[in-house]
Amino acid sequence: MGLEEELAATLSKELAQEIDNEILVDMMVLGGYKKVKWTKLVNASMAAWCMENCAGHWDQLGSYFLFKDSNDAVMFSLRWL
Repeated sequence: MGLEEELAATLSKELAQEIDNEILVDMMVLGGYKKVKWTKLVNASMAAWCMENCAGHWDQLGSYFLFKDSNDAVMFSLRWL
């Protein structure tokens, strides 16, 4: 496999993951979750903050943070945005 094929395979995999994340995010929002889009690089301290401070279930998919408790979404936004 040449460099071009490897690059195409990598980009295809990343695009597929991004599409999957978008679908999952939409499904979670339909299930009552609140989403917060993060446009910068996600770091481990954000997840640590969520583990320490969120009352309800939360998840992170790609550039989205999803919160079952709307207060958690608000507090996250105030802290990180």
